[in-house]
Amino acid sequence: MKTWPETKMLVRFSDCDLYGHLSNIQYVKYFMDAREDHIAESYGITLADFAKQGVGWVVSSNQISYFRSAKVNEPVILRSAIVDLSVNHLLVEMQMLDEKRTHVKAVLWSKFVHVDLKEGRKTNHSSEMMDLFNSVKVENVTNDFNTRMSELKTANIQ
Repeated sequence: MKTWPETKMLVRFSDCDLYGHLSNIQYVKYFMDAREDHIAESYGITLADFAKQGVGWVVSSNQISYFRSAKVNEPVILRSAIVDLSVNHLLVEMQMLDEKRTHVKAVLWSKFVHVDLKEGRKTNHSSEMMDLFNSVKVENVTNDFNTRMSELKTANIQ
């Protein structure tokens, strides 16, 4: 299984502002769409399968930093990884890179809380899910967003 699954996307004209830059809200949509693809392709699970079982994840918080604009018709690489977890939450870091992987364009941290969809309450991950998440979790990532953003600004991405 990949620690950092990836998706290549093309920035769409309809997702851009008047200046030809990807609109701020569209970054979140691109990241979430890519993450859904990543878990299906890399972990072999779908959110729909979990919903049928009566469980799922909801976003409890987002933090985003924009480093460089993504422009209309530009190919970008979106990648994601679990950087922290507990028995009932996941912290996922999602990065948007230029096609050559020389620059980070934006980074999103999303905290997902595991919920019982019938009860509408937080619930714990199964031991099988914890094993899976621990097997793909990225090690040595600070749990401070601002520190992490400073690291990524100067990082050599590959």
